[in-house]
Amino acid sequence: MEQTQASYLQATLDELRHRHGVVGASLAILHEGGLETAVSGVLNRETLVPVTADSLFQVGSITKVFTATLVMQLVDEGLVDLDQTVQTYLPQLCTSQAAACRQVTVRQLLCHTSGLEGDFFPEDDPFGPSIAGFVERCRLLPQLHPVGERFSYCNSGYTIVGRLLEVVTGRPWAGLMRERILEPLGLQQVLVDPADALRFRVAMGHLKGEGEDAAHCLAPKCYLPLSHAPAGTVLSMSATDLLGFARAHMDGCSDRADTLLSAVSRDAMQQPQVAVPRHSPPAMTHWGLGWIVGSCNGETVVSHYGGTLGQFGYLRCFPRRGLALAVLTNSDSMGMYEELEAELLSGIAGITLPRDASSEESAGPADRFVGCYQNMAQRIEVVVGDGGLVARRSELAQPDTVVASRLAPIDSDCFAARWPRSSTQQTIAFLDQDSAGRARYLSIGFRLLRRVANGDSRAASQGAG
Repeated sequence: MEQTQASYLQATLDELRHRHGVVGASLAILHEGGLETAVSGVLNRETLVPVTADSLFQVGSITKVFTATLVMQLVDEGLVDLDQTVQTYLPQLCTSQAAACRQVTVRQLLCHTSGLEGDFFPEDDPFGPSIAGFVERCRLLPQLHPVGERFSYCNSGYTIVGRLLEVVTGRPWAGLMRERILEPLGLQQVLVDPADALRFRVAMGHLKGEGEDAAHCLAPKCYLPLSHAPAGTVLSMSATDLLGFARAHMDGCSDRADTLLSAVSRDAMQQPQVAVPRHSPPAMTHWGLGWIVGSCNGETVVSHYGGTLGQFGYLRCFPRRGLALAVLTNSDSMGMYEELEAELLSGIAGITLPRDASSEESAGPADRFVGCYQNMAQRIEVVVGDGGLVARRSELAQPDTVVASRLAPIDSDCFAARWPRSSTQQTIAFLDQDSAGRARYLSIGFRLLRRVANGDSRAASQGAG
């Protein structure tokens, strides 16, 4: 890229980071064979160490694309069949519903259709975190929906996949990452073991305090449970090395791609496996094998986002065009990212991502939606307020902390919600119906919540933003 473009990247990142109050950010963009970076802010608000291009941020659930890549390597080697049951390779796996557990295939774990509860985060074993220890605890894991019937984002499934990899190869997941992905691709600014953190310039996550003008403060700990590493609680890297990985999934962008995967497996990962709810983020219409898949002007777009304790990652790739964008931050940053992505894709590549236009259709009858919906991580109560439907949301780990939002109709089954202290809105979709015509499921953030109670209570307008 020309220097003028490098200056444009830097100025754009600086302006948006300041405006959105993001603590630190690292950006890398691959375009027409050239790689350009920009950084802004600090890694830690207490030490004030500045972000540099080689700084490492946790990439969160983008890790799932790495884990899926390891699985597809074993498919290439004839060691794993995606349509065999998981118990074929991991016979010790047992969940709370044994009959359903026996049906789950490897493919269903990779594309989030297993039906397993996804946000199961037991604390690490005090004698040492291990993926095997997590799988042992899966005997407590409930089934959210019948196997293969629906899509619901499932962290638990990817941690189970991580253990399957360990059993089939006889190697730990972290070792497989180094030996099969990082070393062949020459990626060096990457952390797969927290014990190595002192080797690198590492970001610390930040959380927003209470109140409108509250400042960000350091997250209470560095990592989510380490036993969930294959799903995205550990892997940290520079934005540049994240694009080094993405290159190997793009046509003609890496001379090392063939050392990673066969072209058949690379393409298979980018094929739609299951549709995601309508009105999801731009160019995200299906889930593939690891990747979120969509299209723009008839061209395939693959993406993944990730979030941990105050750290967030965003990866968007146009494989046929050789264009990719990676943004890593250490505080809440979705609003900044959405503006940054739109500006850079338009300014550098002339691309405008398709925005899902709202239909003219009005919302369906309120009785269809009113009720309580729950999974093992959160509960949402939908009630009728003075101005329409209101959603009250609480995390089950903190049941007394409730946030509320009015629901603005998008179409007959979808609504927009804007939670307090959030710069962006979320889509809530109501799915399926029971014999009385009521929705059986609510989908938010790609996750399903099951209806657990009906209701006809009315909400006061107070607190519903």
